Amino acid sequence: MVNYAAMAVLASLVHLAMAAVVWSTLVRQWHRQQLTLWVAGALCTGFCGSLLSLPGSTAAWPLEHLGFALIAPAFALRIAALRLDLSLPPRGQLLALLAVLQFTTYLVLRQLEQLLQLDALPHLLWSQLCGAGWAYTFAWHGAMIGRRLQSRSGWLLAAAEVAFGSVLLARAVAMLLGWAQRTTVSNDGYFLLIAAVGALSGLYGNLGYLGMVLDRTSATARRARDSQLEESLRREAAEQRSAELGQLLTERNQVLHLLAHEIRQPLHNASGALQAAVRELSGAAGSTAAPPNTAAASPHGAQPAGDVQLALQRAQGVLGRVHAVLDNTLAAAQLFARAAAPDKVDTDLDLLVHLTLGDLTSGDRARVQLEWQTSMHSMEMEPGLVRLALRNLLNNAFEHGGASVKVRLVVAEVAMPHALVLRVVDDGPTLPGDAWARLHAEAPDEGAEAGAPAHHAAATQGTTAEPAVAYAFRRGLGVAIARRVMGLHGGQLEMALALPQGVQASLVFPLPDDDMPR
Repeated sequence: MVNYAAMAVLASLVHLAMAAVVWSTLVRQWHRQQLTLWVAGALCTGFCGSLLSLPGSTAAWPLEHLGFALIAPAFALRIAALRLDLSLPPRGQLLALLAVLQFTTYLVLRQLEQLLQLDALPHLLWSQLCGAGWAYTFAWHGAMIGRRLQSRSGWLLAAAEVAFGSVLLARAVAMLLGWAQRTTVSNDGYFLLIAAVGALSGLYGNLGYLGMVLDRTSATARRARDSQLEESLRREAAEQRSAELGQLLTERNQVLHLLAHEIRQPLHNASGALQAAVRELSGAAGSTAAPPNTAAASPHGAQPAGDVQLALQRAQGVLGRVHAVLDNTLAAAQLFARAAAPDKVDTDLDLLVHLTLGDLTSGDRARVQLEWQTSMHSMEMEPGLVRLALRNLLNNAFEHGGASVKVRLVVAEVAMPHALVLRVVDDGPTLPGDAWARLHAEAPDEGAEAGAPAHHAAATQGTTAEPAVAYAFRRGLGVAIARRVMGLHGGQLEMALALPQGVQASLVFPLPDDDMPR
């Protein structure tokens, strides 16, 4: 019996040692109230086992009573700690009432045993059944920890207590059936099993609680890191969005400056043309009122009418350019704030070209030579935007090429890389070589000064004279719109020198290689 009692004491020492380990490990990391309740319960378990392992002599009865009195607090204190960890009310009053009720019943049974001279079976059965009930309740709370907190340590704690409660229940049944000795400490296998499982319960139960707390603290630290990372990402996204909005605001301000320049000059020209027309009409009216035999009516009589017609045509042309500028203005308001790709439809190329030519004045239209260098009849595009871009290139050619400029509009298909090209080529004047070189060096700064957005100001994919070509085109709103339209179509605007003189501007639409003619 001494050896069995020594094993029980050893199991109790495991509880005491693990209580010290838990306290020293978690004292600076965990809530003091939960930790104190748990460690107090573990200490009660250790002292309870030590006291109940003493020989059942008369002199040891007060210590044995104290050992039985500690059974309920050993479980109740740790259950309260787990309930607090689960954010549940600890139910301290109910647990204390159950502990008092258990010990009071134990004392009553001991008195009855002495009065009726019975063996120790009643109080032993009562204590072991109560211990099994406490162990299962304790295990249920551990399972809640494992389920709610997704903690394997909680499940480990629950398994250890289920095993201990099951062993207590099995020994109680064995005592009732006479298979085990009816003493507190016995030298049979049931007591040995209780001592062994009690030691494992003290070890794995406390390790389970320790692991659960460490899981909680690591999860809290992880959530804090995730929250900090999320906040950092939100801040970076906000800063990026702010930068994008700032860039968009800058671009819109630049476009507004460009719009002011583009609209102010045509309106000034229109005003001058209309004033000239008014003067010519006034002169024509005066000539008509004069006597027919005067000198004003002879060979020069038809001159005022011709001048009036010329002035009206000039005013009409200027107003047409104003109309085109206003169209560009409306288009720019949408295009420069647009990020999504346009809705493309299968567009007839011949119809698109002739509609664009119909937007020109009759005089400009007569100076356009149309050339077809492709067998393609249609292509996926947004026809309204492409029509606007092509019309802007044609208007630029007439405006900057001079009164005698001739323009070729070429619809071609190129192989390297495979693309459809709408090319506008004029034979207007070209700047001298030294001017090209100077403009080539100064073009980037001039692009910024012209008020064009940075990503629209630079020419793309052409000869080394592209910055000068961009300057020759004055990098106006029309070219910026054409470049933006091509960007939305996945293509590009190419500008280069034409030979032997002039400028060519091309709208390049990439085509898949499998559509190349064999």
